[in-house]
Amino acid sequence: MRTRAAPAALRLLLAAWAPFLPLSVAAAPRVLLVPGHEEELARKVEAEAEAAGFPLLRALPGPGTQPALPELVRERSADAALALESAEVVRLHVPAVGEKPAYDAVVARTREDGDGFASRVVEQLRGRLVDLALLPEARPAASAEAATPPPVRVSTPPPPRDEGTSRTAPPGEAPMLALLAGGGASVAAGGLGAVPAVALGLRAEPGFGLAISGRALIPLTDATVSTAEGEADVDVQLFLGDIALRLLAPSPAFVVEAGAGGGFGLLPVDAEAVAPYEAANDRLVTGLFYLHAGAGFSVTSWLRLRAVVRAGLNAPRPVVRFDGEEVASWGRAFTAATLEGELGWALSSGSQAR
Repeated sequence: MRTRAAPAALRLLLAAWAPFLPLSVAAAPRVLLVPGHEEELARKVEAEAEAAGFPLLRALPGPGTQPALPELVRERSADAALALESAEVVRLHVPAVGEKPAYDAVVARTREDGDGFASRVVEQLRGRLVDLALLPEARPAASAEAATPPPVRVSTPPPPRDEGTSRTAPPGEAPMLALLAGGGASVAAGGLGAVPAVALGLRAEPGFGLAISGRALIPLTDATVSTAEGEADVDVQLFLGDIALRLLAPSPAFVVEAGAGGGFGLLPVDAEAVAPYEAANDRLVTGLFYLHAGAGFSVTSWLRLRAVVRAGLNAPRPVVRFDGEEVASWGRAFTAATLEGELGWALSSGSQAR
């Protein structure tokens, strides 16, 4: 009697403590794998299942047609099965246990899976096995070394290097000075027409989103006035000074500004008269007052392209007269536009370029 009672008591003790035993002691569920023709996916699924705590048993095809998964699970007395129908589709089957119904699902690869399709398949099957108490909720640790997180090493990254690309400091972060060169045009009321010009100047950015610039618009052609009394060529030279304030938040590449400005226009007049009239050359001067808006784009850390439009008034109004009669004028309203390249550098040591 004593020899028979001891094994029975031991079996009862093991049954009572079975839920608290580690996975390595408790028996893993029997899960069948039907690999089909997808050997690469089969290897990935086997590796993921091994890590999840339930090694897969391959159901190699025998003679004839492979039975359906429910029938295969009954024949092999397995707890679950999965079949690789293709590299994109996997079918799962877990038979009914107690009051919980059978589980059948089709897992299809999605664009978001990437290389994690096999992991998603195993996780979906593992969730069902955990729900049936065939697996513990926590994944088993591979080893003590794997369970211990590696030491964290704190290091200070090196400062970024200026490689002449668009990775630049926000405009206005460091004081800057730039040379300006480009083209433009001016036009005013009065009949002289538009005058194309070359733009040359300087620009300073002391910081805080503020910019101060000065430029000269040197005409490429003269504005010509012709009547029966004679002809006059007017050379429209503009000298402009701008104060600008950045409108948008600092950006490494794009800047929008607006402001006001002033300057003067110098208009030499070279006249030729038809007899009996006499010609007299003149030099007209006018003051300029305007508002402006523009945008700049950084091509590299040292080169920026900027477009600016100015609109304002001038006084006094330059007038061209033949025989005492007004034949043309420049102003009072005028517009001038420029497109310039800025070659800039930092004014303080250690500062990044624009």
